Amino acid sequence: MLTAAAGDYLGFYRAELQERRLHGYPPFMHIIRLLFTAPEQEGLLYASLAYAAHLRRLLPPGAELCGPADAPLSRIKDRWRRQLLIKCGDVRAAARAAEQAGRDFAAQERPPAGWRAIVDVDPLNLM
Repeated sequence: MLTAAAGDYLGFYRAELQERRLHGYPPFMHIIRLLFTAPEQEGLLYASLAYAAHLRRLLPPGAELCGPADAPLSRIKDRWRRQLLIKCGDVRAAARAAEQAGRDFAAQERPPAGWRAIVDVDPLNLM
């Protein structure tokens, strides 16, 4: 932003805070990142879509599900990566929904070999 480059830190802060409020980002909402990894890309694609379908039915009112989509670093050390983001006001209810979706997914679907799920509440970065 030009305000930061010009040394107008207060102006930058105000503009950034307005953008965050408009788009529902912290500190106005919480973000939960669900990162899924697996050695096979096709299995990971199917699994992330199936998990998201379970999660959509369980999210509390007002929560927004973004994805699934490839993670910014879509492959690290022979493991493919996809992610879901939950934007929510009630982080506990959304986390419970994510846990239940994980249980439902594991019981009703066939996760790919080597499937892993990592949950990060209010992540510092999305890489």
